[in-house]
Amino acid sequence: MSNTLLLNSHIGLGVYLYSRRHMEVASRPWRMAYAVCGSVLFNMGTVMVCAVTKVLLPHIDAVRTVFGVTTGIAFLTIARRYLQFIDDSIITTS
Repeated sequence: MSNTLLLNSHIGLGVYLYSRRHMEVASRPWRMAYAVCGSVLFNMGTVMVCAVTKVLLPHIDAVRTVFGVTTGIAFLTIARRYLQFIDDSIITTS
């Protein structure tokens, strides 16, 4: 089950990154490579942070659940704002 969720997360984030405005100037192969790399780095980085910090948390399911949900929301919010910042930095010539 967790592998299916992780695969869906990779696909979803990869498609999201691929379709961002700042990626439009890249060639198709590089755009794909950037999207795959960004998706893997984000997803596996999040898994690593949660795995490492799990050792530091008390063995209380509620605390670990709140930490996991909060961490996920924080990472998604920061990443979304970062990508919006990058997209807004693109100078459009029309």
